[in-house]
Amino acid sequence: MLARSLGRAREIAIRTSLGASRLRIVRQLLIEGATLATFGGALGLLVATLGVKLFTVGIPKGALPYWITYTLDVRVVSALVGVSAATVFLFALLPAVQGSKADARLVLKDGGRSGTARRNRRWATIFLAAEFGLAVVLLASFVANLRARTPAVASDRVLRTPEVLTAEISLPEATYTSAERRGQVYITLGDRLRAIHTIASVSLASALPLSGGEPRRLDIDGQPRRDPKEQETVTTLAVSPRYFATLGLSLIRGREFTDEDGSAGMPSVIVNERFVERFLGDRDPIGQRIAVTPVRSTEPPAWLTITGVAPSVRQRPTPSADAVVYLPFRSSPATAALLLVRSTSSTQTVTDVLRAELQAIDATLPLDQVRTLPQVVRDAEWVGRTSRNLSDALTFIAVLLAGLGLYAVTSYAVTQRSQEIGIRIALGARRWQVAFFVGRGIASHLAIGLATGVACARIWAWIFASGRAGVSASDLIPLATWPRY
Repeated sequence: MLARSLGRAREIAIRTSLGASRLRIVRQLLIEGATLATFGGALGLLVATLGVKLFTVGIPKGALPYWITYTLDVRVVSALVGVSAATVFLFALLPAVQGSKADARLVLKDGGRSGTARRNRRWATIFLAAEFGLAVVLLASFVANLRARTPAVASDRVLRTPEVLTAEISLPEATYTSAERRGQVYITLGDRLRAIHTIASVSLASALPLSGGEPRRLDIDGQPRRDPKEQETVTTLAVSPRYFATLGLSLIRGREFTDEDGSAGMPSVIVNERFVERFLGDRDPIGQRIAVTPVRSTEPPAWLTITGVAPSVRQRPTPSADAVVYLPFRSSPATAALLLVRSTSSTQTVTDVLRAELQAIDATLPLDQVRTLPQVVRDAEWVGRTSRNLSDALTFIAVLLAGLGLYAVTSYAVTQRSQEIGIRIALGARRWQVAFFVGRGIASHLAIGLATGVACARIWAWIFASGRAGVSASDLIPLATWPRY
């Protein structure tokens, strides 16, 4: 808008010579800016309203806690109105005042070749450098975010098979009060499903991959026990036999759970590879004794023997897998469990079979949240994926606006020198010579902007660290190359 107001210097000078007051000229330019800001704010409000509705519809069930809801907040609308008003006063009023200061006689006399034109070019240089510096900061942050996206761990590829169907089973607490009765329902259901020839494997778990787990305090036999506030915590979940086989994974060492694990005298436990790397080091994990105690528990640790080492499967949608301890499902069957079934039949066929077999045991038991394993993965990664996509979209819009600003200021700078360019052509300058002449002038401005942008990017990286080791918006060589995965 500053470039436009400076480019209209001759028009403003003519209006001034015809008797227009400075206040009248400022008011005209201010009204033009207010009109633009009003339409922009209205469009922003419309996009925000539609965006909130689309965003709410796209949230998978269970992806967010029940207390989080998305609505168009009054404070957000007020902020939008405030930004629109600030746009008018900052980007319309200031150019209007600047343009109204021009000496009408000088502008009409030499068409802007006076000190006013030189002052205008200085403004163009400053804004061109600032625009380019802003674009460098945004692009550096965008590329740093791209590099911070670590590919999924190796075991994730088996989680994307549509052959595994998951479902949630909830047993009423009033009816199934004892652990024995709950365990019997799960055992009966597993036996009935395994008897069906189209079902290859069945298992139960307290949580699905990428869906969390229960954090517990960790004790390792032979190591001094720390204060509860300083103890390490690990993610735990209960799984039944054939859990890893159902997922399509093979244990790295040891064995899977059997039907006897979890009963009296069989204190078995399976840990993942990340657990061994973090806590056991070079020691042979098989046969080591550990204890996992609920965080708020005051009871002494109950020792469990490691019988197997599993591949590291992420229990949270984080860049890398956590240390996980798998407990026998039989040791504490809960009222809610996740059923995993591997079958080559269609999803609808398997769903009908699961519902029929469950109702054959108890007609009041519902089968909820029926999803394939790829759907589980997509839903679990929804929050992070949506945040990244939203951040990328906003960065792209900001860079696009910066690019438009660069074009506008550059175009204005070239327009200011159009008479000089015309003289050079009249004196025999060729097209490439004119392009080199213009480019040389712009390059100096862009060099200033590049230096400013790099400095600001370093400050940005220092204030807003990416949180990922080895990734920074100030590392120029990594940012200059496209990430390869």
